[in-house]
Amino acid sequence: MMSHFETCQSPLKNIISYPTPRDQEERYMSLGFETSRAFNMNYFYFKILDDYERDRVRHLEQFDEFEEWHLKCSHYVLIMSVKGIKAGEQLTRLDSLLPSTNGWKWESLLTAKCITSTHLQRFGHASACSGSGDIVVFGGFGLDGKQHARLSSASLVSNYERECGGAVNCLNLPIHCIGATSDSIPSLIFHSLTALGNEHFLVAGGRGSPLAPSSAFYFLSLKYNEHAGDDASFLNESKPKKDVVLEWTELEMCGDPIVGRWRHSASLISTEDDDKCVFLFGGRTSNFVLDDAVEINVKTRTINMLENVGVVPGARHSHSAAVYNQEIIVSGGLTESETALSDVYVVQILMRGSKKAAVWEKVDLVPAIEPRYCHTSHVCGDFLFLVGGIQMIGGGCGGLTIINMRLHSAISFHLPDCSPGKPILLHKHTSELLWDRDKRTGRILIIGGGGTCFSFGTHINCGIFIVELDREFALAFN
Repeated sequence: MMSHFETCQSPLKNIISYPTPRDQEERYMSLGFETSRAFNMNYFYFKILDDYERDRVRHLEQFDEFEEWHLKCSHYVLIMSVKGIKAGEQLTRLDSLLPSTNGWKWESLLTAKCITSTHLQRFGHASACSGSGDIVVFGGFGLDGKQHARLSSASLVSNYERECGGAVNCLNLPIHCIGATSDSIPSLIFHSLTALGNEHFLVAGGRGSPLAPSSAFYFLSLKYNEHAGDDASFLNESKPKKDVVLEWTELEMCGDPIVGRWRHSASLISTEDDDKCVFLFGGRTSNFVLDDAVEINVKTRTINMLENVGVVPGARHSHSAAVYNQEIIVSGGLTESETALSDVYVVQILMRGSKKAAVWEKVDLVPAIEPRYCHTSHVCGDFLFLVGGIQMIGGGCGGLTIINMRLHSAISFHLPDCSPGKPILLHKHTSELLWDRDKRTGRILIIGGGGTCFSFGTHINCGIFIVELDREFALAFN
């Protein structure tokens, strides 16, 4: 943003000296004003505008750029400074929207690096880790030839030996359609990609434009033919190469009807019959936000709408879900009214009479975590990792929050920027947590991420952002 205004020959002259709303308040107080309040535009929009006006704005047109809207509003402040006792008494106290101090934030325990890959310069995509440790990435929005567009391409990320410090490689992944032509591969964003085991995956939902949600399901299979040879697309050419293809099949489903959706969550669940089932929750359509729970049986190709029982979460999209033992943990998200959520729920799929139901329970955390959405999540042992996302309180991208599911406690860390001039964008990304239990070290691979701002253009991360988790870090949250 600073570079944009400098290019326009209108630099932001005070941003270095007064970088936060609190600094601006102190600036005016030092000039003799008796009362000063600074608040960013998110505060103005959500706390000062009335419900009628916010509802009117939301329904002006189809809109799906929530992240860029909220990030941009967090960068602008209104400042009210007054002199005089009566004026001061009439000025309603407007608390600055400053970062929360919940938990501890230890940047020194995290190291990071960026690896550039044109294949992974995308956002709104989906990814999943195969049984062999390779990561499949599909769809999203990125560079297609010489212009940005929704993508129908796939990539493969290999983390050899799955150990901390191992080489990370990336190559373009050809797609072979079964029973159809390559033209049938959709260009999707905000879909889900769920690993089913044995190099199989399920693609669900997503959208083209906000008026074109997808209700289709696709079955994907990785096929390997290892060989040695030259391939310039690899980031590390000292490693063995793999000739890989992704087989693509559209599934004909039966059972309950389902509406097309995007920004939902999808998690693999186990059944008594050992069928491969995927649990879908929430998301949004062209007209409303969803709170339904859906079981997808991949073996029988059946859609089963589940009854929600217990302490049921409200409708949401852009939340995250991760499997924890026999449960699924759902965290955060954004409501119909654009309220970011800080709640955490666990859900189990249980029989109630002759039918299955989604049985929900809320997790009360101490301290409470910051509201966030468009993040990713992973489970390691009894710990839930929340990676990135948009934090409405802090006015920017979230870092790394770790929740102890046994103690119901939470701790947060800043993620270091790889470059102050071009920081990592921790939204519309995907991530994978790779952990070595014996060495008590690991790494988080943050893949892609970014967005298109209506004022400042398209900004996409360089490829992979690798956060190393060393032994000192492991001791900090154990």
